[in-house]
This record gives sequence, C-alpha cells and structure tokens, in this order.
Amino acid sequence: GPTVASNSRPLGLLYSSHPRSENNMGLWVNISCMAIAATVTMSKFMHEKTEIHSKFNKILCIL
Repeated sequence: GPTVASNSRPLGLLYSSHPRSENNMGLWVNISCMAIAATVTMSKFMHEKTEIHSKFNKILCIL
C-alpha cells in the first residue's frame, strides 16, 4: 500500500534531480515510478478487498 508508494517516490526524485539526466528523462522516470506505485497499490488494495472486487465483477457481468 502506502509503503510501496513512499519507497518509489524518492527513487523518482533521485533520477529527476540527477545532474546528468535531461529534464524529459527525469520527468518520464517520475511518471513511471508513480504509475508503478499506483498500479502496485491498486493491485494490493484489490487483493485485500477481493470480496468487494468479486461482487463488482458480478455487477459488471450482469451489465
């Protein structure tokens, strides 16, 4: 959950503030880190809430 996001954030900041890297590269690394962190956080959240997730899938199947 939150631990993954907080672990990924400094990595992105490290790359973006690195003098060698271009601004675009740092930006893309930041976006990638945030995307990965969000994906992992969401997957963990969904894994913890499997009961709600399965109910949601059933609703989607009905629709």
